[in-house]
Amino acid sequence: MTHQNDYTFTDELAGKGLEAVPELLRVLINNAMQAERSRYLQAEE
Repeated sequence: MTHQNDYTFTDELAGKGLEAVPELLRVLINNAMQAERSRYLQAEE
């Protein structure tokens, strides 16, 4: 699995329209899970 540090929602949404929504949700959920995992493990980024 790859991690995207520089992901722009507006560019993706403007370029692909509503077809981009599943990918945007995937990135959002992955980032939220990563933050929660880091907080649980008391890891520093």
